[in-house]
Amino acid sequence: MSFEWPTVRPRALGSQVTAHFERLIASGELKAGDKLPPERQIAEALDVSRTTVRDGLYELALKGVIDRRPGRGAVIQEPSSNSTNMLGIFDESARQLLEVVDLREAFEPAVAGRAAERATPADLARLTEILAASHPDLSPEESASLDREFHLQIAVASQNSLLVSLANVTADWLQDVRTESHQTRTGRAESCAGHREILDAISKRDADRAHLAMAEHVLGIGRLVKDRRSGTGKP
Repeated sequence: MSFEWPTVRPRALGSQVTAHFERLIASGELKAGDKLPPERQIAEALDVSRTTVRDGLYELALKGVIDRRPGRGAVIQEPSSNSTNMLGIFDESARQLLEVVDLREAFEPAVAGRAAERATPADLARLTEILAASHPDLSPEESASLDREFHLQIAVASQNSLLVSLANVTADWLQDVRTESHQTRTGRAESCAGHREILDAISKRDADRAHLAMAEHVLGIGRLVKDRRSGTGKP
């Protein structure tokens, strides 16, 4: 794949990166199945920060324009009439479930970023214990319970009692999502992998990476739920 990069000012926001790739797709310079260059290469070519690139790619993933998976990179998706709104293709009960996923995408990355800045050694030790007990061979109920505990502990690590209270309230709303996403071994494995990335970022005090890791994690869980609801999920 080759194409010319336009000049983008250093202060460009992630939305400008998003718009840039949408223009390339609309013009036919990028097609379904094309793999995007690494974040570092995009950042250098457009003269923006890698954080800006990540923000732009995250928006593209939310819109269904690209598919991002660890070890694979970002790949252009086939266009879909519903690609900009995954909530629009489901019945009422499924939409309610996916609205909760949407809540996670808005709330949890910010909490993870704060946890990376503020977590105590005790917080990190407890997160490590929870992750060590988590594995794909657990029952769906056991796995979902540890998932809930892991995310609540991240809120505790933010050292903000209001965020802890909100996390406790939303944990009840998320119960159906957790039940849904932990039904398959694939779902449990993806949850563990996401938690490892999040904890590694928090342990290294990398707030931006923790924010991104959590955003990608909840996006992946949303994808799993969507696939199960549409009958395309893996066992």
